[in-house]
Amino acid sequence: MMLGEKIFAQTVILAGQPEESGQKLLRVLCDMTADSLLSRLKEGLTEDDCQEALVNGGSLYVLAAWNSVQGGEDIQELRAGDLTIKRGTVTSGTSAEGYRTQAEQMLLPYLKDRFAFLGV
Repeated sequence: MMLGEKIFAQTVILAGQPEESGQKLLRVLCDMTADSLLSRLKEGLTEDDCQEALVNGGSLYVLAAWNSVQGGEDIQELRAGDLTIKRGTVTSGTSAEGYRTQAEQMLLPYLKDRFAFLGV
């Protein structure tokens, strides 16, 4: 199974099964996320070295993008142990920001830095 498919499978578990039109968008987001993460792997690392982190972090990135696109009701709480998901209306983009931040922290040991000095 390709990384994008694994991210999709996990995202569906976390966010719920979208309607058919939403599935297409979700698959595109998952494939784009997989490509992006693989291109950012640190030198010497392969997908197999950190696959679990890529799938978990990737699904959080996709949830952030998905929630930004969908708007309205958002996942407010997510727990991995015994899987607890709470949905509710969010008035700002803090949840999507939180997902992105969690994903970055989870993937920090495996990805190249995105920051670069361009000049002074």
